[in-house]
Amino acid sequence: MDTQGRPIKNNNLSHNDKTPAQFSFPHCYFHQHPTEFTLGKMKFEEKMETGYHLRCFFLYVKKILKTIVRRFIEDRLTYSASALTYTTLLALVPLLTVILTILSAFPAFRAAGNEIQQFIFSNFIPASGSAVQSYLQSFIQQAGQLSFVGTSFLVVTALMMMITVDHALNAIWQTSKSRYTLTMIIRYWTILSLVPILVGLSMVTTSYLVSLPLISDTVSFFGLQSFLSGSVPYLFAIVALSLLYTFIPNCKVPFQNGFIGAIIATILFESAKKAFVIYLMNVPTYRVIYGAIAVIPIFLLWIYISWVIVLFGALISNVLTHPYRSSEQRLDGFTQAFLWLGYLWKAYREGKGLSLNQLSRLTAKIYESDPKQLIDTLKQKQLIHLSDNNEYRLSQDFSTFTLAELYHALPWKLPQAKSSEIYSGKIYALLSEADKSIDKSLRVPLGLIYENYFDDHHFTQYKSSLYQRIKSAFKKRRHS
Repeated sequence: MDTQGRPIKNNNLSHNDKTPAQFSFPHCYFHQHPTEFTLGKMKFEEKMETGYHLRCFFLYVKKILKTIVRRFIEDRLTYSASALTYTTLLALVPLLTVILTILSAFPAFRAAGNEIQQFIFSNFIPASGSAVQSYLQSFIQQAGQLSFVGTSFLVVTALMMMITVDHALNAIWQTSKSRYTLTMIIRYWTILSLVPILVGLSMVTTSYLVSLPLISDTVSFFGLQSFLSGSVPYLFAIVALSLLYTFIPNCKVPFQNGFIGAIIATILFESAKKAFVIYLMNVPTYRVIYGAIAVIPIFLLWIYISWVIVLFGALISNVLTHPYRSSEQRLDGFTQAFLWLGYLWKAYREGKGLSLNQLSRLTAKIYESDPKQLIDTLKQKQLIHLSDNNEYRLSQDFSTFTLAELYHALPWKLPQAKSSEIYSGKIYALLSEADKSIDKSLRVPLGLIYENYFDDHHFTQYKSSLYQRIKSAFKKRRHS
């Protein structure tokens, strides 16, 4: 701002409010105060000095890491992983049974079922994978002899596991809008039906291509056998987790953020697998205590660690998507709406509009209300509208629209001045005055209020009406 408090206009800023377009660290260019969104006192050319990019990058990384650690604790991901471990233990046999049953329905894929099992247990379950596989194979064989009712129960159990994963991921993304149960079941049944077929098709196709003389000779000539066999589990995990992080949440997730979360989760998974094997080899506590059944607690512990890593990768994708929601305090709905309308008012005076993503960046807080729900509320109350170029603009004349009208239009309560995120300006003075007015009006002892409350005419009418309804209900019940 200049010396007279007017915003500095900088022609180097891009039209869509990226500051500037080639950077991705807007918090370096804006004040941290939620009500300030103009450039700092330094000139733009001064901010382009050597080392500024690097400093912004480290500030950005520091902010992301702090947010990840805080969210990991606040969202209680370890508890979610415990619930998923229990669900996985119950649903693993039904899930594998359904997959193998679907594969066995296609003669070309029958051999792929054993290959899939061998691939999973040798690459994703350390140490006790072979023992667990032998147990599960016997369970699956017994499950294959079940009746139609028993098989239906297996399918329902497998679907329930997938729905539990859905709820865990959406809790991380803080999405309050959920799909209808029937839609969710149909969606996951489609996934459960198609994924085994696609995996079997890919394995058959890969086996055929590798058997071709040209490809097999090329692989042997360059010595790529060990590289390909070692990289396939990594690629499989990255692709699976990327799809999980991107398409399961009930909101739009940028694929690049889901991909980054999948890469980090895969690296952590492989590191944890090696560390887990080293621990079991050097600290045989479970084998000494449990003896022959040590494979059970070892398997449970590994499932728990795996789910912690999977949820941690989802959290990384979420934080990368919303890096500006990093405050420990939540922004209440009224204040959030007030600030967003203020940003839109400022953009309106400059002949522009703002997108939802730009509005989210301007308030670096965790929102009490979902941003999409808030923007929909403002549209329903005819305070804003969406323009042809997908930018939100004001629909009201704020020269006559009052704060009282805004308060009555919005579904959120008016915040107290002392607890509000609005620390200065006319709004702070108005909130302070409203607090004083409320305190003065309600400064009446409760005993005085209750003294005549139960003798009030309306309350007497209510008691009489309630008595008549109860009496009528008893009569109907006696006659029936």
